[in-house]
Amino acid sequence: MKNPRKKLLPWGVGRAIDSLQKVDERGLFYTMEYNANYYALEKYADAIANAKPGCSTFVTKNDQGETIFGRNYDYSHYRYNKKTDDPNDITSLMILVKTKNPKAKYKTIGMVDGFWFDFAKGGWFEGTPSDGKTDITYLAMAPFVIMDGMNEVGLATSIMHLQTEVDWQPIEYRDPESLNEKEKKDAIIYNEPGQVPKRLDYKANSNALCINTADKKTWHANKDLAVEQKDPNKKTLMHPILMRRMLDYCKDVDEAVAMAKSYNIKSPMRDADYHIMVADRSGKSVMLEWVNNELRVTDCKHGTNFHVSRDDHYGYGEDRDGVIIKRFEEKPTMSEAEAMNLLEEVSQNPFLKKYPGFTEWSAVYNLKQTTMKMSIFLDYSKQYEYKI
Repeated sequence: MKNPRKKLLPWGVGRAIDSLQKVDERGLFYTMEYNANYYALEKYADAIANAKPGCSTFVTKNDQGETIFGRNYDYSHYRYNKKTDDPNDITSLMILVKTKNPKAKYKTIGMVDGFWFDFAKGGWFEGTPSDGKTDITYLAMAPFVIMDGMNEVGLATSIMHLQTEVDWQPIEYRDPESLNEKEKKDAIIYNEPGQVPKRLDYKANSNALCINTADKKTWHANKDLAVEQKDPNKKTLMHPILMRRMLDYCKDVDEAVAMAKSYNIKSPMRDADYHIMVADRSGKSVMLEWVNNELRVTDCKHGTNFHVSRDDHYGYGEDRDGVIIKRFEEKPTMSEAEAMNLLEEVSQNPFLKKYPGFTEWSAVYNLKQTTMKMSIFLDYSKQYEYKI
């Protein structure tokens, strides 16, 4: 697809954008080939590596002993961010990016949520990259906003959203009746004397109010407690960019962990944090979490949206994780088809009252064969297959 601004981009990046191909009729799913040095653009990545994916990931093996990496990417996007009760208004923009960076060590494939290229206005959604009107220059940054992926030696990774803790600050009392509609929607109301807001209240949004009507007290939520490491001797990266570097340069989990330790990590959003699952073809897998700005590495075979390294498991998604655990107990090994069935079982569809999010894609990676099978937009009757 031609882009008139490609001549403004570094050598080869324009060709990567031109390689964009629409896969499905609706324009939910695209692919692109990226054979240029995208690291020339890394300094601009901070502006778009934004996401709150509420996802599920697991690692298992099939009967042949090959490592299977299963991944659901869940997020309810709406055109122009206008949320409605009509399921037809939910949209998506999925881009499979195949990379062969001359400055990197390994070839990779990775999935991008294109909605995040214009997350503030919600202007990137199904069909927009091929509508002839949308400026698709942002695709130059696609390698830096992968949500999951795999490299040619069988290292795979995925990112999942975590809630941050809440720093509640007392403010002047607000009567619940005086709140505007948004404040009422986000407010936490207590009516019993002595009740105070909880620091570990994952339901509290940034800037939410907590009101105790009995004590006439009000608190304001400040969720600016995400990870931000500040070692002056280390370069700072955001989570998706760390994932990109791990796929480009690491052959196994040990190398990926060493890389994670070598950088400062900073959350791309004030009130959201993330953990990253990494697995390799041997079957080794870990969860990377940054708690109190310290990296914790936990051996782990499955995860959703709660901390696995904390005793309180702060977060959400334990219901989905429980389904995965149950299936693991029933099936010590799992074929790729069975892995996809499990992803379907823990998929999210708020309109069916099946968990609150929406599953944009489900991907099953075979880390031995370096293949990937995926279903999109909750249509498990059709699968797309790719290989590095």
